[in-house]
Amino acid sequence: MGRHDLHAGHRCGHQREADPSWRSVRRAPDAGVYIQDPTQPHRVRQRHPCRRGPAAWPYKQEYQAWNDTWKQTTTPRTWLRDSVVWYSQVLTRKLGAARLQGYVDKLAYANRDLSGEPGRNDGLTTAWLSSSLRISATEQVEFVRRMIRTQLPVSRTAIDRTMALMPVAVTGGWRVSGKTGTGFERRADGRNDPERQVGWFVGWATHEGRTVVFVRLLEDQQPERVNAGLRARDALLGDWPALVTPP
Repeated sequence: MGRHDLHAGHRCGHQREADPSWRSVRRAPDAGVYIQDPTQPHRVRQRHPCRRGPAAWPYKQEYQAWNDTWKQTTTPRTWLRDSVVWYSQVLTRKLGAARLQGYVDKLAYANRDLSGEPGRNDGLTTAWLSSSLRISATEQVEFVRRMIRTQLPVSRTAIDRTMALMPVAVTGGWRVSGKTGTGFERRADGRNDPERQVGWFVGWATHEGRTVVFVRLLEDQQPERVNAGLRARDALLGDWPALVTPP
């Protein structure tokens, strides 16, 4: 588990500085929904993707929904809470490949690769699903740190909106905000291995003026029934009081 104490200004706890393999994530669409177009800072209302239609989008049968909880009208808040893939895909289609790549490039997010799987031309809708868009645990912490310090090339209002949508839990007096994610390890032939999940929980926690950025990463070596992202979240929340208590 990696964490960075913004109040103290130094790293604390165990930190994997060089994650040997990059992990695909869906954080780029998450960040893009309520963050204005960095190339049009004075046209937020006109350019904002969510202002072109209702934020609550109804589920349609043609959407990918292997999770029954996704088969309902979804808002930005429930999209992040439940990791609704079809909502991400509707959003990225509305943005289009050029604008989505523009967001990722301006935010210097991950490896910036939205190509998807070779030969499939599926990057617009699947690049962040254990595919070409990958990021290490350390880079996840750095991105969240930049967001909290308002160092991203977007407005403060856009950042505040995004942060307000993140799921929240309370543990040991700390308010913990973060996003889960689940993917798969890669086999030797490059294909995803459904028997070995990769799960993470990344975000920040606040308490009495102190802010700590964290990421918890799980890498399964055997089949597990429970979603790895949820296990990473629950493990982090359970460990949190001990992690932030001075020795």
